[in-house]
Amino acid sequence: MSDERFREEVEALRAELRELRSKVEAPRRRTRWLPLAVAIAFVSSFAWAQLVPFNADEPARADAVNGNFNQLKTWLEQKVGTVGSNTITTGGIAIGAAGPTQVTLGGNGSGQLTVTGGLALTEGTGITSNRLAAVGSVLNSNTNHFGPGFVEGTFADPGGTVVIMASATGWCGTAGRIGMNVRVDNVLQGTMRVLCNTPGNHMAFPAAFIRLNRNLLTPFGPSVIRTVRLEPLNCSSGCSPGLVTTNADTNDFGEVTVLRLPTP
Repeated sequence: MSDERFREEVEALRAELRELRSKVEAPRRRTRWLPLAVAIAFVSSFAWAQLVPFNADEPARADAVNGNFNQLKTWLEQKVGTVGSNTITTGGIAIGAAGPTQVTLGGNGSGQLTVTGGLALTEGTGITSNRLAAVGSVLNSNTNHFGPGFVEGTFADPGGTVVIMASATGWCGTAGRIGMNVRVDNVLQGTMRVLCNTPGNHMAFPAAFIRLNRNLLTPFGPSVIRTVRLEPLNCSSGCSPGLVTTNADTNDFGEVTVLRLPTP
């Protein structure tokens, strides 16, 4: 091999070596500025810690790759808790895009769930109720306030969860179990029952707390008005064994409260 040819090959090798060194040094120079970049990210209100980027056909340094994995692990643990545990631990859960409709779930110092933003309601907001009462009403009365039941009235059903709270008294002509049905739009929602040992003795039914079952009712909506009625059990056409006709007169009392909660 001639000396000139030898020198050409050596120069070519040197050029290739310089190119390889530049590719190795480039990621190193980038990682040198990483601490400063992280510091800037922390003082910025909108920046977040950056991962070390890699370019095609360039070598990746092990410390940079490991740093990226550690950063991802940190972010993951900040979101859901310790890696390797099946328990999710987080400071808050944001539902929906950032803005006025976003809902954030968190906790207070007493371990209670708190809801802020979006659909969250302040104390008492969105909770409405109707109170219907009969004080000394007459069974099957037909007045401006009560229909053909012991207690009857109407309430708006725009949606959400509807809870019906009812209480009443009644008496039996024959010893047995008496009952007071709770109907909405003439659909049975629940029954209050008590054992009447002494005929003619007025008894208090255990109070009922019933979540409205809309399966057999028309859909709810802004203009939907429903009728709720307390209806004494009538066994004239037959009842289950042990049940007897329930009576109510001017000495009996009844009350219904319809509570609407702004929940599904």
